[in-house]
Amino acid sequence: MAHLDSEQVEIPCPKCGKKIKKTIRWFKSRSVTCPHCRTDIDTKDFRASVEKVERQIDDLFRKFGDLKIKL
Repeated sequence: MAHLDSEQVEIPCPKCGKKIKKTIRWFKSRSVTCPHCRTDIDTKDFRASVEKVERQIDDLFRKFGDLKIKL
């Protein structure tokens, strides 16, 4: 699931060092270009990390969904 897509993150461009503040959805795109220096940015590792966290969130929701809380 895309639990984090609308969250904003800020990363420095690997070439010019200027900070880029965009949504996770934007950084997950396969073709990301720095809006300051127009350098193409490889987001493969970023996407893999976000996917891992989203899988962990899904697992957590499944586990909490299995809990029965008695009031």
